[in-house]
Amino acid sequence: MNIDEIEVENDPEEVIKEAFWLAYQAAGSPQGMGVMSAHPNADKNDVWENVINAGDYPGDPNTSEAEFYGDYVFGKMMKLRLYDMSVMDANMFGLGGENAVGFPDVDPKPSYQAWLTHFDNYQHLIQEADANLS
Repeated sequence: MNIDEIEVENDPEEVIKEAFWLAYQAAGSPQGMGVMSAHPNADKNDVWENVINAGDYPGDPNTSEAEFYGDYVFGKMMKLRLYDMSVMDANMFGLGGENAVGFPDVDPKPSYQAWLTHFDNYQHLIQEADANLS
């Protein structure tokens, strides 16, 4: 999978955290058995901890400093993968990194990524997150 990126004004990890929060809010209600994982009073920090710790699934948490993925977050279908390019570039190429957030170079699908009810694409979500922090 290739990665596209968009430059951001704020710290990329903080933009990613905000993007997951916005996507979580836009994702609507928990899906299917996700109601068993629902957390109706979740705040931004709860959502971030769920993403970091792979809270809705048994197994390993996100351990990459550069890649963040939330499949279902508190039962809501997110299917959201974002990259901190400042860390990724620095780790992979030793170039010092870019102040950017990366995302898969495929078009997201509304039937697969519930956050698309409020955002047109990855770029829109990331730009909104960045703007919220400014």
